[in-house]
Amino acid sequence: RKASRLRNLLFVGWLAVMGVVALSGWIFARDALRPVKELIEQADTISATNIDARLHVGHKGDELAQLASTFNALLMRLQY
Repeated sequence: RKASRLRNLLFVGWLAVMGVVALSGWIFARDALRPVKELIEQADTISATNIDARLHVGHKGDELAQLASTFNALLMRLQY
């Protein structure tokens, strides 16, 4: 009887921990991908009629800032 109760308790505890891990992972991934989503939204607003618009370059040292700078340089070359 005690072994059965312990097994049930461990199973419920395992399910609870897996739920917390899944929720934490989802929240972390959403926050980590937010800057990418913002760059996509900014890029979607640029068209032939407003080719002078540029992407906001955030933190100068990270890869997304380098991507935004490269995209802005491309727009500059296309504009002139």
